Amino acid sequence: MAQWGVVQSCLFCGELSESRDHLFFACPYTFTVWLAVVGDLLVVDADPDWETTLGQLVELRYEKLDYILLRLVFQTAIYYIWKERNDMRHMGKPKTVD
Repeated sequence: MAQWGVVQSCLFCGELSESRDHLFFACPYTFTVWLAVVGDLLVVDADPDWETTLGQLVELRYEKLDYILLRLVFQTAIYYIWKERNDMRHMGKPKTVD
């Protein structure tokens, strides 16, 4: 949307400019969701920065099963955060972090 000159605010926290980096996971709401779902799978502390999070997923060593679970949790978190964002934007259905 930004490419078309449309600036949208974050529906979760009200940040003026919603971007991929903000939505995943610089937004306090989505970072709280990420912390809740990732649990202890990360071998380091979770970081709200998108590039750092991807680096943690790609560059760090994990046990095979933990790595599979971590990738699944990451993909699921991205999907449901995006789905929730779209539900809020198009249908006005907000949910709590819980």
